[in-house]
Amino acid sequence: MQQFKVGICEIENNYMLGLMAQINSDMSNCFIAIAFSAKEALMEYLETGTLDLLMVPEGFRLDATDRDSYGGRLIYMTDEPMVEPEPGYISIYKYQKVSSIIKTLNSIIVGSENTLKDKLYKVYAVVSPVGRSGKTKLAMALCSNDEVRGGLYIGCEEYGYRDVNTMADIMFLVKSRSDGLVDFLEGSVETVEGSNMGMIRSALSYQDIREMEREDFSWFIDRLVEWGRYTTIVFDIGGGALSDVEIFRCFHRIFMPVLNDTISIRKLDAFDAMLERKHMDKTRRAITRVNVPDCEFEEPEMLRLVDGLNV
Repeated sequence: MQQFKVGICEIENNYMLGLMAQINSDMSNCFIAIAFSAKEALMEYLETGTLDLLMVPEGFRLDATDRDSYGGRLIYMTDEPMVEPEPGYISIYKYQKVSSIIKTLNSIIVGSENTLKDKLYKVYAVVSPVGRSGKTKLAMALCSNDEVRGGLYIGCEEYGYRDVNTMADIMFLVKSRSDGLVDFLEGSVETVEGSNMGMIRSALSYQDIREMEREDFSWFIDRLVEWGRYTTIVFDIGGGALSDVEIFRCFHRIFMPVLNDTISIRKLDAFDAMLERKHMDKTRRAITRVNVPDCEFEEPEMLRLVDGLNV
């Protein structure tokens, strides 16, 4: 599922750490909680990181210029129920059940997000730090499995094609938030012969798409869902093609093809460690690891694998 980062700052320490632990241990919710013991620690984090929402005690103040770093969504955690918040803000009684707090977070964040809101559409990522693991074949099999409107394969690998219409062209339109994106897609998405699958090829080099960030992917996905041509969208992501790993929080599910030799296991461990350093341990635990069979994407063995993934 798409995941959202929630900051918890300057609330009583034991409560704050307990709330963070309960939110992060519950794999059924879509939140990653990060605790900050002091405002200074929060501001240091916001110099390079972002939050989708910030939970703070009554009386906490933050400059308006800093609000872009946490989506402008601020919740005051109160010691007493039914405390009237400042205009434009929301308060939560902090001693209620964690399930009730999570329900409120859902209504604030998920309820206001357009990305992936329609259950008809599924957006997946297939990524692996291991070479020759069947990553692209799995991505194409996930696309071909869609029997509603078909699947759209989007290449985001390290190296691709010299074709005119690739992800490099898409990135330019996405970064500029172009109103002409859908018209471009209508004329440039390739149809895979003999299937209901569309394809956007990888750019010639990862350097052509490396500037895409989480906000760009989120906007792009919103436009694809609004377009409505395909009901399954699969990004085939090369491990070194993208600079912003928070992109992984944009997807319904992430699949990681693996190999079981010693070198591959070390690469997988290094990938896991990188996600943990980025406060994305919950994302790491949500990744589905897959042993991909050595066959083409349309063969029965691959189709059985996809069926078993419950997509």
